[in-house]
Amino acid sequence: MAAVFLLATSAVNAQTQKDFIRNYKAPDFKLKRLIFSMNSVTDAAYANGISDTSSSLNLLGGAGLGYYEIKNSTKYQGELSLNFSGNGSTGHVNKMRFGSTNLIGNGDYTGRFYLKDKFYLRSSIGVSLDASHSSSQNDLIPDNTSINYYRNFRVGAGIGRVEYTSFARKAMDVEFLLKAGNRLNSDLTASQLTEIADNLARIRYQRGFDNRLLRIWRLEQMDSIIGGLDFVSKRDMRYMAFLSDAMDYSQALNRLSGSRIEFGAGSEMIGQRINAPAIGNYFTNRNNVYIQFASYIPTSYAFQHNVFAGFTAERVSGKQQTVQFEGRLYGSYEIGWYPNTRTALVASATLSITDREEVADHFYFSPEMNYYYYISPRTRLNIKSGFSASIFENNTYFSDGAYKNANFDFRIGFT
Repeated sequence: MAAVFLLATSAVNAQTQKDFIRNYKAPDFKLKRLIFSMNSVTDAAYANGISDTSSSLNLLGGAGLGYYEIKNSTKYQGELSLNFSGNGSTGHVNKMRFGSTNLIGNGDYTGRFYLKDKFYLRSSIGVSLDASHSSSQNDLIPDNTSINYYRNFRVGAGIGRVEYTSFARKAMDVEFLLKAGNRLNSDLTASQLTEIADNLARIRYQRGFDNRLLRIWRLEQMDSIIGGLDFVSKRDMRYMAFLSDAMDYSQALNRLSGSRIEFGAGSEMIGQRINAPAIGNYFTNRNNVYIQFASYIPTSYAFQHNVFAGFTAERVSGKQQTVQFEGRLYGSYEIGWYPNTRTALVASATLSITDREEVADHFYFSPEMNYYYYISPRTRLNIKSGFSASIFENNTYFSDGAYKNANFDFRIGFT
């Protein structure tokens, strides 16, 4: 009779976990973060020998500015990332001067605006610029200036919603570790897990200027919430250590839940300008229409399934290039196994088939696997393996045939 009761209790808890992580909806949150950095290096050398005298000086410096923003609400989900950096160097070798500069900037934005519960409009834009210049007093080395640029824009509409369920997994990590440390009076209910997850979301995106003080504040907030729920048997140093481990050191995982189907149109441009020496300039324009499907399915505390598929029809044009049309069918599947806070196995497979006009068709397939496991507190096993296969069917006017390529990567390590 006792065995039947334990099995029934275990089944109820498993169903509670499955329903909780799959149905969890994160509360409204937002974060804005601005980061500025600078660096400099000086390298000087001087040698005076019997047969030669040489000297060199190299000054290097750089600076960077980055901005990140994320927002989640019932009406809007979006992320914005802006980064700008520059570096330069100047110096001389045996009184022959040289110098170089490099500027890099990029930005990415994606926003989904929900007009109804599950219907949304989507807009996204991405830009990047990489400009560099180098010169020297050596006549054998010409000055060189290059600019690489990229721009994409996409608008669409869709049905469905994907929720941030990583907070739900974090709440379950709190329960898992406190239970392992014998600090729980009973299993947590769905409402208790929800309260912990919501507060984790609230404090996770609270901005702070001193990470050490921010970590202390987060632990104080969670201790206050958990203490109010009154399911901890003993709030001592061991309890605080497990709580800290669950909040700060368990895997982030980025668990998501939900599905959406989306259709729309996009435009992409890739280009390069090189004017010293004049090697050549080029640009490519890609205008497309697309439909894509994404589904994120957390089936339990330990298992996650992600499915992605889509089709894109594209018109390709560019400098000294005839207009071409191509269609691409693609899909991927990923399974993640996270049995505890210190072990993870993620396996995935990607497939794409591209049909191109007057150029090589392309078939691509790639399975991958990443696994790490703590054999002991001092030893962690890391295994990473991957395989990719490509076939290019060449049906141009000049030649016929196929190019086949396969790559295999396997790594194993102990840390």
